[in-house]
Amino acid sequence: KHSVDNPELQIQMAWKLLKEFKNSFSPLDWNKARNKGYTESAMIAGAWLSGAGGVRNFLNTGYKAQDNLGTDVKHYMDKFNKLV
Repeated sequence: KHSVDNPELQIQMAWKLLKEFKNSFSPLDWNKARNKGYTESAMIAGAWLSGAGGVRNFLNTGYKAQDNLGTDVKHYMDKFNKLV
């Protein structure tokens, strides 16, 4: 069965991706995020949009990577900040 046809497998894959995003940030990244008022949910949402490197770049330089629709990482992080 393909993952598209298997909701349980999709959930397992989503959890694995979430853990990979969380583990891709260093303690320094987490400290910078907290100092700027961003939560774990914001960091993960930002990584979903632009990868951990895009989030890190935003935190360090203010550069806002965008997806092909023009949504930038700051918008995504602000939207999902304090979600959980």
